[in-house]
Amino acid sequence: MTFNKLELDDSELIRPFLEKRNSRLSDFSLGGIFMWRDYLQMEYTIEDGVLFLKAVYPKEEPSFCLPFGGDEDENIKKIFEYCKENGLRPHFFAVSSDELKRLEGKYTILNNVCDRDSFDYFYAGEELKNFSGKKFHGQKNHINKFKKTYSDYTFEEITEENISEARAFFEKYSEENTKDHILAIEERKKVFEVFDNIDKYGFFGLMLKIEGKVVGFSFADTVNETLFVHIEKADKTVHGAYQMIVSEVAKRYADGKIKYINRGDDVGDEGLRRSKLSYHPIAILEKHTVLLG
Repeated sequence: MTFNKLELDDSELIRPFLEKRNSRLSDFSLGGIFMWRDYLQMEYTIEDGVLFLKAVYPKEEPSFCLPFGGDEDENIKKIFEYCKENGLRPHFFAVSSDELKRLEGKYTILNNVCDRDSFDYFYAGEELKNFSGKKFHGQKNHINKFKKTYSDYTFEEITEENISEARAFFEKYSEENTKDHILAIEERKKVFEVFDNIDKYGFFGLMLKIEGKVVGFSFADTVNETLFVHIEKADKTVHGAYQMIVSEVAKRYADGKIKYINRGDDVGDEGLRRSKLSYHPIAILEKHTVLLG
């Protein structure tokens, strides 16, 4: 088994495996993999129609994702053999709670690390469309105030013709808002990569404008029934802009077979955590890093 560095040009090669696995974790969407591939030193190999991913989380040992495709037990054995040959321990990252239960029935769990900061916020698409019901009273108030304050607003789908407008907005936004933190710095770099390679990422998105001026945008992709929101930025001085974007993305894209929306984790940021909880997720998806014996 020989692993190769994961490059953006590999996106089309990786995409079909994601649909087969059908994970609801953002880690295994195309955006989740490729936006963080450099930060996690991600490598891959494909053997007998099975995808294997290896990553190195900061200050941690190399770890693997559960195999994409084939007989899981047979392919986990291949990872055990690779680890033995290379002096590694068989750690597995981004293991869902359901997958953990399955592993517990077959293997000895020597260690299990579960970091709340990495948990994904998972929503029902229908609920985010109109914020109906008492529990969304706060979000509905934000939208009503926005519409009362800004009558001349529009949404535009991001295309090759107008993507430069969204990029110009983000350039200004990032100068004013990017935090001096390694994750924020990496995200900023990858957002610009998305603007330059929207076709390879396969993202689609919306811009929110007021009087023709961009005040926010969102980029997402899908895997089977789930829409994954990877980038969402808005002018913080425009009250209700974020709520407007969240609702419109759900209205336009959470339709047909798309039933759920994954809005990613909160990286331990208290403000972001409060915001994501305020949209009332139907589940908070745990992620485990496990050492198998």
